[in-house]
Amino acid sequence: ALESPFPVDAAKALGLGKIVCVDVLGKGNDFAPDDSVEEQLSALMKTTSVLARGALKDCDVIISVPMESIGYLDFEAKAEMIYRGRTAVQKWLEKPK
Repeated sequence: ALESPFPVDAAKALGLGKIVCVDVLGKGNDFAPDDSVEEQLSALMKTTSVLARGALKDCDVIISVPMESIGYLDFEAKAEMIYRGRTAVQKWLEKPK
């Protein structure tokens, strides 16, 4: 994930159709770190997010999942993250094509 957050080129090389990317990184700055470990991870994720922006522009479809207020190490929020992901996909499916 740190080297290739969205392996779009590898997916396109398979030649199976449209590439759908699910973005859970956002800008990499959408939460407030609680401790020094999460603060260091936050800095790393901001850099990863910059790499992701480049790859996302080659996706055919981008589904963005809002991750505000969920820390990178907040494993307790798994159910909330899944809910947000399902909601984002449902909104995308309901959009007129």
